[in-house]
Amino acid sequence: MARDMPALSYQSDPIIWGVDPSRSGRAGADEAAMARRQGVLARTFGGCTWRGLDGPQLAVAIGKKILEAETAGDAPDCIFVDVGGVGASCYDHLKLLGYDDIVHAVDFGGSASDKRFLDKRSEMWWELAEWVHTSTSCLPNDNVLQGELVAPTCEYKVQNKRTGFKLESKERMKDRGVPSPNRADA
Repeated sequence: MARDMPALSYQSDPIIWGVDPSRSGRAGADEAAMARRQGVLARTFGGCTWRGLDGPQLAVAIGKKILEAETAGDAPDCIFVDVGGVGASCYDHLKLLGYDDIVHAVDFGGSASDKRFLDKRSEMWWELAEWVHTSTSCLPNDNVLQGELVAPTCEYKVQNKRTGFKLESKERMKDRGVPSPNRADA
C-alpha cells in the first residue's frame, strides 16, 4: 500500500473494474464495492462503494461511473461482476444498459479454473496474494481494504473426494463477527 508507481509502468495496460454487489438492499446491509485496476495500479475506493441499493440500482450507479470515466478518458476495458447471489440482477441490468461488450460474469462460488482450489473466489484470492507478493503491484492506501485482506481464514478441505484450498466463506466470517470483505472481493 505504500508503493507508488510511475504512470509509464501501467498506462498502456487495460483498465479493469471488479464489482462485488453484496446484499446491500436491506437494513444493516453489507457494502457493495467496485475496484479499479490498471496494470500494477489498484485505485482507491472513493465513490465506489454503496449501501442500500438493489441490483438494478447498483447497475445504474455503476453506469454513471462508466460515463464519468469515459468523459475523463479513463473508461474501463472490462468489468467483472460477481453473479452469485444478488449479483446476477446487477450484471443483467448492466447488459441492458448497453455495456454487454465490456461486462463479464464471474461466479465466485463457481468452479475454479485450477483444480487446486475448491471455488473461484478461493482461486482469485490466491492469485491476488501472488500478485501482491511477486509484482510491483500498488494497492490503495485504504484501512478498510487492509483489514478485509487479512480477515478471512483459509484451509485445505476435502470436497467431492478432492482436497483443495478453500477461503473462509462470508457467512462463516459473519458467524464469528467479522464483516464481509466486499472491497477485497471486488
